[in-house]
Amino acid sequence: MQMESLSLFLAVAESKSIAKAAQRLYITPQGASAAIIALEKQLDVRLFDRSGAALELTKEGEAVAAEAERVVGSYRRLQSVAALQGGSPASRERFRVVVSPFAKRTLAPVIEEFGRIGDDDRVVDLVEASVYDMARRYDRLDAGTLYVLDLPMDLGIVAGDLPPGFLDAVLNDPGFFEPFLLSSFMLRCADGSAYSKKPWVRWSDLDMDKIACHNDAFLEQMIRHYLGRAGDGEPGMKVTNPDLLDAAVREQGMVSLFGSFPVIFRERNRQPTGGVAVELRPEASFVTGVVGGAGNAQASAFLRFMQRLLRQSFSSYMRRNDPDRFFEENGAARP
Repeated sequence: MQMESLSLFLAVAESKSIAKAAQRLYITPQGASAAIIALEKQLDVRLFDRSGAALELTKEGEAVAAEAERVVGSYRRLQSVAALQGGSPASRERFRVVVSPFAKRTLAPVIEEFGRIGDDDRVVDLVEASVYDMARRYDRLDAGTLYVLDLPMDLGIVAGDLPPGFLDAVLNDPGFFEPFLLSSFMLRCADGSAYSKKPWVRWSDLDMDKIACHNDAFLEQMIRHYLGRAGDGEPGMKVTNPDLLDAAVREQGMVSLFGSFPVIFRERNRQPTGGVAVELRPEASFVTGVVGGAGNAQASAFLRFMQRLLRQSFSSYMRRNDPDRFFEENGAARP
């Protein structure tokens, strides 16, 4: 039995819908339905009453769900503890991570996990800077600092805004840029939104004025590019506080954009992001990667933790979304 099946079971039990659980876990409804049926056969138990409009747990399903919560929680902590091993320094000292605002949203749950497992949530000194600021200083970056940034799978989108030397280093210099995560942009909307009823939404269906997003130059450029509004217009709301994004979606009928990975990470930890996640088409992918940090043992240990956690906890996702595709998509061999 796979932990992913138990996690899916818990998501279905909470949402009372296979389709909604599939959206939350970034899998197809068909795949989710097949996994639930297979789990019932494995356990030889009917987990859900399917007679009504919503799926309801049977008495047996309620008992299984209570135990599944404990099993999944223990297993996820085991994965995190294992990921922290493998070359971590004997003592943990505070280290600096410079991160772009949108990448911070992606990285935040991993940093929380790193601090929680190590019993020190203050070990990471997090500083925000735009991708463009980091790129302009690429040849003067501090060797002891870890820089985390997002880049589009199609570098042509930002090629005119980034220094040619930076782009050349990203694609051709061994060890300069290490992509560790490939994500797709997704739409987040309120549960009652018209978008929430759709299996996917076209970028062209979005209204720029109704988009609430992080105050991040990279994200704004992606929005304008995929909405066909190059150099024209701004999102209706730009914020630095993620709680304001949640309120804008929940209370003001706006939509927000985020990466696919935070959705599955928070679902893994049984921490739903709120609202409904909907696929955007055409697919718009980006990689999150690191520059620097080699001169700091703590930063290097954190990078290893991220890589190990991704491989161990999200093996299916990582197989489908190999970040090394970034080099191939941009006509380069991995340095």
